[in-house]
Amino acid sequence: MRFRSVAAGVWGQESISRLDIGFVRDPEVEARFSKAGVYAAIRYRHDPPPWASGRHLVRAAPDRIYRLLVMDEMLGLDDDSVEKILIHEAVHIGYAKHSREFLSVVRECGGAVSGSAVDRGNDNITVERKDPGERRYKPVREFTDAREAEQWARAEISSGRFPGSKWRMSQ
Repeated sequence: MRFRSVAAGVWGQESISRLDIGFVRDPEVEARFSKAGVYAAIRYRHDPPPWASGRHLVRAAPDRIYRLLVMDEMLGLDDDSVEKILIHEAVHIGYAKHSREFLSVVRECGGAVSGSAVDRGNDNITVERKDPGERRYKPVREFTDAREAEQWARAEISSGRFPGSKWRMSQ
């Protein structure tokens, strides 16, 4: 099973004891995923929550059932994009949220940090800004280096030219 081997590659061990793969068939969930640009999601009970440190999986319950939900749109993607999405979801076995450490592990393993990275087909980091009253983030500038993107964004934030704006970086 491809996802099982991807997860073993991320964590260096057979980390998934039971895996169920299904297509998203709930119209409400499908609409929410589609609006957010989500191709797949891994679901499991968060009790106890997953726990990892870097590439070391500290806790993944052996009897936990992982369910990989796949959107129909994922079937139309090339193999490289599918692999990047599977890596992203495999990292969620150890990290529930998109924390800095989660993103670092995804990048280290060659996964897609976001659905937009798959759509764009590149590994550039985009700094995005959402101004007060706006619903969506808008791309401001692209970088090839994450450190450079972070430094530039920090300088923009501290300049005070965009009071109340929210900033994020995506890949």
